[in-house]
Amino acid sequence: MDSGESLGLFDRLKKDDLLKAGGLMLIATVFTGGLDYLFQVSMGRALGPEDYGVLGSLGALSYFFFFLFERTIRVTTAWFVSGRVGPSGKARIGRLYLTIFRWVAGTGMACFLMFVALSWSVADYLHIGDVRLVLIFGLASLFSGMFNVNLGLLQGLERFRSLAMNNIARSVLKIALGIGLVWLGFGLYGAVGAVLSSVIFALLVSFFSTADQVQGPKTSGAKAGSDKEKLKARDVLLFVAPTMATMACLAIPTNVDVIMVKHFFSSEQTGLFTAISIFGRLVLFIPVGITTVLFPMIVKRHVDRIDPRPLLSKGLLFTGALTGAVALLLYLVPGAFLSFFYGDKYLDAQDLLRYYGLMVFFFSLTQVLVFYHLARSNFGFLTAFCNFMVLEVVAISVIHASMDQMVMVLLVMNAVLFLIGTVWTFLGASISDHRSSDKRGPGRVVSK
Repeated sequence: MDSGESLGLFDRLKKDDLLKAGGLMLIATVFTGGLDYLFQVSMGRALGPEDYGVLGSLGALSYFFFFLFERTIRVTTAWFVSGRVGPSGKARIGRLYLTIFRWVAGTGMACFLMFVALSWSVADYLHIGDVRLVLIFGLASLFSGMFNVNLGLLQGLERFRSLAMNNIARSVLKIALGIGLVWLGFGLYGAVGAVLSSVIFALLVSFFSTADQVQGPKTSGAKAGSDKEKLKARDVLLFVAPTMATMACLAIPTNVDVIMVKHFFSSEQTGLFTAISIFGRLVLFIPVGITTVLFPMIVKRHVDRIDPRPLLSKGLLFTGALTGAVALLLYLVPGAFLSFFYGDKYLDAQDLLRYYGLMVFFFSLTQVLVFYHLARSNFGFLTAFCNFMVLEVVAISVIHASMDQMVMVLLVMNAVLFLIGTVWTFLGASISDHRSSDKRGPGRVVSK
């Protein structure tokens, strides 16, 4: 790269701005993660292990759909938007946003109707007697998909403050309603009702943060743009398909395992496992905060044909230091965490928590690698990652004599996965891939 490219990079992405944005999103993500965790803890204490096992399995199912559909929507929107940020691309973002939102709303409604037809089978698999609980979670996913279009727009525009505030608003309302409704005696219905109400409220609030982009193309006087700049369904599908597969696989270590435990073990045992999985999800908020900032920045570097691996190294170092510290605490004093947050009745899970925390440490680092390759549309790495995750599900299906055994399978496989991903990214196939794929991307418009 020549000096002109280097200067252009530092003009667009100053180190202080990167640290400020990264710090903001990390704090906001950990804060919302803490609120979500308090929601889980308060529900666990109020409902007891059996009902909490039901809520936990529904939550894991909902979280799986978050990764499969909702986060796919958010990442796709951010990818296309961040690739068009620029003086000549700004006027087209509004059209792009409206197109994606309409697609998501229409497709989401069709998927929800299919989910309704399958809800009795889902309830039977999870041993849930009331199918209405399953339907409420499905409805929450529908509105959450629309909400994530707005979040993706804010992420692509690097409006991290608005992005943080919208997520905080949803988490605050969920815990407030959850505690209030359960205290009033609504039980499981109060908990799931809080999930649905909070996402509807967050969706309505998020429209205020995106309103200027919807109006932008109409008030700017800019033309719609050439056919080359219009968003085509084929272009979206080429990115959505591998992204959706990747998001589904990212949900496996801390979500699919809970669903499988609910199937293989009792509700009480599932409640114990749900408790440790919540700690794992809390740790995973750290890489989520970091990748939220890194993703649009890596897209821009990739479009400009600038090697983004130095930026990736910083993200891995930051993620490793923070998640490593938390994993170490969970390993040394797991009983203290379980007793303080859930109560003594969950102490039987402390040995599970020790190794579950280590598993999440390795998987957190792998998440950073995954979003790096996703930003560069390196689908070769993502295909390998998805295949490995499928192998992990197969291994859990075969080796599940006890929950301890399942956790050890998760730990070993995720440690191996991270080592393979690191070699691939820094020493292996990604070096030649970086040279050969630098023309791929969303086609950011740059003013000459």
